[in-house]
Amino acid sequence: MGEFNKSLRDAGLLLAAEGLAPTSEGYRITFRGTTVLEKGPFDLETQGTISGYWFLKADNIETVLEYAKKVPFREGKVEVRRVAGSDDFGEKLLGEIQELQTQMKAAFQRKY
Repeated sequence: MGEFNKSLRDAGLLLAAEGLAPTSEGYRITFRGTTVLEKGPFDLETQGTISGYWFLKADNIETVLEYAKKVPFREGKVEVRRVAGSDDFGEKLLGEIQELQTQMKAAFQRKY
């Protein structure tokens, strides 16, 4: 996995990557009219879990998919999704929230 992460970094794609602690150390909150709090562990087969993540920045989805197919898993799944931005919410994102989003994005770009 280290070599795979290094290849992402060397290609200039990697923004973040982390593994997550086992589900035995986690909690799940379900919202269905009422709020239900469950303590792990969770059944990986029937309930699905996220074991880690990568955030990549690429010019196109083809590049991301090319690397995603190379994840060194023996078993498992990788889900590829785009991070939603303020433009995805259109007019629903107004006023203070839009300004806060703009400030946070500018601060992130200055940092990286």
